[in-house]
Amino acid sequence: MSEQDRSSLYDWLREQTGEHLAEYVMSCLLPAPLTDVATKSDVGKIKSEVAVLRSDIGKVRSDMGKLESRFDRLLLMREADRVEMATQREADRAEMAAQREADRKRSTWFVGSVGIALSAQILATHFGWIPSGI
Repeated sequence: MSEQDRSSLYDWLREQTGEHLAEYVMSCLLPAPLTDVATKSDVGKIKSEVAVLRSDIGKVRSDMGKLESRFDRLLLMREADRVEMATQREADRAEMAAQREADRKRSTWFVGSVGIALSAQILATHFGWIPSGI
């Protein structure tokens, strides 16, 4: 009895009697001969398919290695960009702080100069050094 006949008999028995009785009846039958299960050509086909699959797996692993190295390069480039941006931001902050300090000094000098000029004009007017009608 071939393996195909055994499987169709098992299916029919399972439909008619139930799974437990079908398994018992099938266990009482002689096992299928090995030649019905697989032939040398079947084994050869399977071996060639396995070789093709191994080759494909090797290609996938190679491609994964390439992708991982590219990902690592991109990650390093991104880290370098992040460091460069942080350095630039720090330089911009220092430049802005220096600009604010220069602006503060300039406005202090300007306010001081205007204050002295107004004070001098008020004093000169008060003491009559310049006429008040001007």
